[in-house]
Amino acid sequence: MITDFPIEEIDYRNLGKIIFTSDLLRIDDRERDVIPNPQRMNVDWIHSLIWPKLERFLAANNSSLQAESVLGDEECWQSLRVKLYERLSLEMNTDSWAKLYSGEQNFDAVAEAMKGLFQDTLVIGYEIPPYLLKYLNAGKIPYIDLHVHPVRFLPDYMFGIRTNVRAIAELLNTVRLPESFMYEHADILKARSARVFFEPIENGSVLFLGQTSTDASLIAGKRMMRYNDLEANLINLCMQHRHVYYKKHPHLEPKAEKRLRSLIDNIKNCTWLEANIYDALGAPQFTTVAALSSGGLVEARYFSKKTIRLLESSQHLEENGQPAPDLYMPIYEHPLKSRLWEDVLQCKSAEPADYSYQYQGELLKSSLNIVWGR
Repeated sequence: MITDFPIEEIDYRNLGKIIFTSDLLRIDDRERDVIPNPQRMNVDWIHSLIWPKLERFLAANNSSLQAESVLGDEECWQSLRVKLYERLSLEMNTDSWAKLYSGEQNFDAVAEAMKGLFQDTLVIGYEIPPYLLKYLNAGKIPYIDLHVHPVRFLPDYMFGIRTNVRAIAELLNTVRLPESFMYEHADILKARSARVFFEPIENGSVLFLGQTSTDASLIAGKRMMRYNDLEANLINLCMQHRHVYYKKHPHLEPKAEKRLRSLIDNIKNCTWLEANIYDALGAPQFTTVAALSSGGLVEARYFSKKTIRLLESSQHLEENGQPAPDLYMPIYEHPLKSRLWEDVLQCKSAEPADYSYQYQGELLKSSLNIVWGR
């Protein structure tokens, strides 16, 4: 964990531009053409969501500051992505991306490729990877990084946000969502489970949460976890527990599901579970929730479940009221409003009373147009 903030505050009047970005080197093997960055849709989304709020504030204050998106795939075959993989003699595939992701291997070459790209900017990112965090912190380049927070059973989704600017981190810590709100909503779902979940589950069972095949959280060291890794971990769990029930990821591809079902059918004491994730989390028969690195492990603790994480996560969450540049804080509702972004640009301090919650429904969920769980 990074505990020191390399930047105390920013003055937007001294910025050259605002850049929206993400993982410049990400590769998705499911795509035929691997040159376009698969994170483009996510970057376009946060750009469209956040920039209008910043633009109105800047116009009202006679600022000409502009924004652009940088994905590393500009100029196609001459792009940063293509040139870097070629320079390192790496194929453009998921395994090569996994080797570079942590910033522990070939970092000097990666840093050289990005040299000058973010100079005099404020970076607003979506799931900024470790190698880029390392580069930005070393260069004292301010960033605000967002992801969709793994707690997704609330009335709306929310962002997790982290920053390397102390004044902005203090503002975010003031307006963060209280833990009590998450526990209370989990209580409601546990009560629902008592009325709707009637699967014949053995008491003391383990609920195993599946994932998609190319998520960054499945990077183990310098490689991606594969089916044989999943199989070995499931067999080990089944040897240590009475019964394990496998709950697939809601966005699992049909071809991958067929293969997984065959895998589960051939593991003793392991059963495929067709049920809503939150109905299952609320069921008392499941005392433990396990996964390679699923965000559902974060949700499970609000349902009073023991958890088993088999793979260390690269996306760390702030849970004790002590912000740090690499820890995401849960910020509900306010990133959708101009007030927060105006205060961010001015590095203003705030009181909790300045940011009352209105709980206006599924606004972020509607904007994202993706549903997990329910």
